[in-house]
Amino acid sequence: INQFYQSAQIALDNGAVVLGQVIEETPSELKVMTNPYQPSELTVVKVANIKSRKLSNISQMPPMLIAMFNEVELLDFMAYVLSSGSPRHSYFKK
Repeated sequence: INQFYQSAQIALDNGAVVLGQVIEETPSELKVMTNPYQPSELTVVKVANIKSRKLSNISQMPPMLIAMFNEVELLDFMAYVLSSGSPRHSYFKK
């Protein structure tokens, strides 16, 4: 999984686990996108409450998503992933 898309598994001292992509990190808190369908709704995790943190090897991509793509959508998706989302990458030039 490209580190740009990799999720973190964050265990809290109260026993809860937060799984998602760390979008912003400060010395006092993390802002985590836990739902890729609602990317603007971030979960705030206080660093002081973190028991452990590790990168997850589980993709956030919904299972079988690629199977629903038509040929053009699949090519666009592959270009996006391979270019790390940069619209200026040569993959997006016609």
